Amino acid sequence: MNDCCRPKLANASLRDTETRRVLLAILHDSTGPLAIPDIVARCHGAGRKANKTTVYRDLAAMERAGIVYRVIVSDRKQYFELTERGHHHHFICLECDHVEDILLDEFDLAKQEAQLVKQRGFSVSRHSLEFFGLCKMCI
Repeated sequence: MNDCCRPKLANASLRDTETRRVLLAILHDSTGPLAIPDIVARCHGAGRKANKTTVYRDLAAMERAGIVYRVIVSDRKQYFELTERGHHHHFICLECDHVEDILLDEFDLAKQEAQLVKQRGFSVSRHSLEFFGLCKMCI
């Protein structure tokens, strides 16, 4: 199992369990955020028979500790990814629900955000931007 996960758990004062290490390794190896059914299936594929409740509970603990981030897309479906990936945006396939990370020029986006804040007098604590369409497998 991926030993790089142990320091993350220790630094967050979370109990080091096999399921949590497997979850972190799965999220580390993914190319984008994953939905709970995909995470549970990958746990089983890795030889860890974790049920959905355990996965939700462990991900929630790791979210509170700042290790993982919950991505909620417009349809309210929840995905999880590691916070170490930094701020980025997503492409969501409307056919198969595949989610991919997208890196945008944050300078231009931050400039537009600052302009909107100034114009509207709105305090922004965070933002998300998703693009919806079809992935290359579904076109």
